[in-house]
Amino acid sequence: MNRPLLLLVALPTLGCTAPAQMKTAAAAEDPRFVELTEWTEAQMEEWQVPGVALAVVTDGGVRHLEGLGVRRWNMPDPVTPDSLFRLGSISKMFAGAVVAEEIAAGRLSLDAPAADVLGDLTFAEPQTLEGVTLLQLISHTSGIQSTGLPNTCDPDPDLLGAELAEMAPEWAFWSAPGELFHYANQGYSLVGLMAERSAGAPYTDLAQGMLDRAGMGTATYDWIEGFSGEHATGHTMDLAEGRPLAYRTFNERACVASYPSGGLMASAEDVAGLLEALIHEGDGWVSPAAWELMTTEGYGRTETSGYGFGLQTASYRDHVGYTHHGSVGGYFAMVWAIPSEGLGVGVLVNSDHYAVDPPVPWAKPTQRIMEHALDTFLGLEPEERVSSARPVEDWDRYVGSYHSDYELGDVEITLEDGVLWYEDATTRTPMFTYSRDSFLYGEPRDDGRTRYVGVGFEEDATGALDWLITDTGIARRQPAL
Repeated sequence: MNRPLLLLVALPTLGCTAPAQMKTAAAAEDPRFVELTEWTEAQMEEWQVPGVALAVVTDGGVRHLEGLGVRRWNMPDPVTPDSLFRLGSISKMFAGAVVAEEIAAGRLSLDAPAADVLGDLTFAEPQTLEGVTLLQLISHTSGIQSTGLPNTCDPDPDLLGAELAEMAPEWAFWSAPGELFHYANQGYSLVGLMAERSAGAPYTDLAQGMLDRAGMGTATYDWIEGFSGEHATGHTMDLAEGRPLAYRTFNERACVASYPSGGLMASAEDVAGLLEALIHEGDGWVSPAAWELMTTEGYGRTETSGYGFGLQTASYRDHVGYTHHGSVGGYFAMVWAIPSEGLGVGVLVNSDHYAVDPPVPWAKPTQRIMEHALDTFLGLEPEERVSSARPVEDWDRYVGSYHSDYELGDVEITLEDGVLWYEDATTRTPMFTYSRDSFLYGEPRDDGRTRYVGVGFEEDATGALDWLITDTGIARRQPAL
């Protein structure tokens, strides 16, 4: 399930102030949590992460909640289990749950044409919703572009349809429906509107029901409420000063179109409620019929892997569970629940810079902390990650010409002296390996950071390499002359 990455990376160079912390009594008495806390504190210092909130549910439902560090760099207010963070794409779980309930109730159909509900929306000519189904939107196989949503639009929950009607004419479908898995926030905006029209209520009202049933009492889509209370400020890295830089104000990210795909704010206390819902296989959170849809329908669905309804099934060192990562300006978030072990872990970070430069898989602070937490509570010895990248002698498979009718245009991939080169109308640059069939190339930014652009290669149904995917488009391999 490879997909390209757009990464802004800065390697920390100076230490941060000693992180403040708040512990629950259960955490203070559990040596595993004490070790996780001490390890995380040391890593926060190394990575220059201002604040972290941890939620661990284990041992039959015991919650371990903790805030480490500060809500804003060089300010005294500590992170607590009640501090609100942005969850980013973890929000998709709630969009998926809402839609699953609409399908279970018979008001939506998994395979019905999306145009039956969204037929009034127009897209970039000559694009239409022809052939697109709800299942494809919910599993990132509709072919719709993924170039991010606007930083600002009207935040009024009643205006989701109106805002999407204004945005959709700029959106194209980069591949035919059902041809390719390509992670797309735009698809989940459309999913939210389908649920809204099906139920006859604002999307946020429908999602609030899911939040309430999970016991997520302070989670909210209301930006004014969220940013007027105890919230963790998002940060990036200021390379000139060698320290985190607080940024992202209310007005920069207030947009109703982003609510279904990434608009939720929540605390560690809230995340613990979500973890319990996942550990209990949706019992008490969604109906059995909805949970069956969420865990069986979608792209690549098996008992051990797959994606659909905002829920990714994955295996961590042979322990199968449910997971999702969130990444949105100034914040990272990650959840992982393993029902067979009664274990759930949530990690919230108010920074969006990576632990290493250039990035490698699992290089986000959330991922590094999650890995350590899962090892700790599963009783596993730490294990060094082994690169899945193909050896250089296999790179001939990527060489060729690729074409897109849309923004990406024509791309040429060449191999010269063991280096793979990417070339389009404006760029010619060497690439380096990221993971299996995925590469990165770096672009310098005016602020001193490096923008890492992901380039992924995908096979068709026959196993032949057929697609090149970047953050700005998808191109299909052309026959050799």
